[in-house]
Amino acid sequence: MAIRDRGRSYLICGPLFDRLLAEILLIAAIAAAFAAAAGITVMLLVTAPLPAGIDGHFGPELRRLVLAQYHQGQMTVPRLVTLLRSLGIFISKRQVVRLLNPGQGDFLAEAREVLRAGLSSADWIHS
Repeated sequence: MAIRDRGRSYLICGPLFDRLLAEILLIAAIAAAFAAAAGITVMLLVTAPLPAGIDGHFGPELRRLVLAQYHQGQMTVPRLVTLLRSLGIFISKRQVVRLLNPGQGDFLAEAREVLRAGLSSADWIHS
């Protein structure tokens, strides 16, 4: 490959590569069907539990996104519904409100643990 610049010719041997580190965010709607083993006893149906973090129809990542966008991103419920639908997640306004309502014990516990870890390791906190 030759490059001509101001009447001079330069010969370049082989391809040139410039390294680039790119951070890519992947957001995908994935529907997972869980087949729980079930057995019937005399008058009772026994079903195996769902995997950890699955509560209702939505996984923990979706719940975490909704909570973060609502509280930290100050996104309204109608805008959250529009965002989620544009990502291919079929959700109603009522379902988003249910995700935001109290009863998010796991997420509150996680937030408290993060706060405690930050406070215990911060040099600027005087106790």
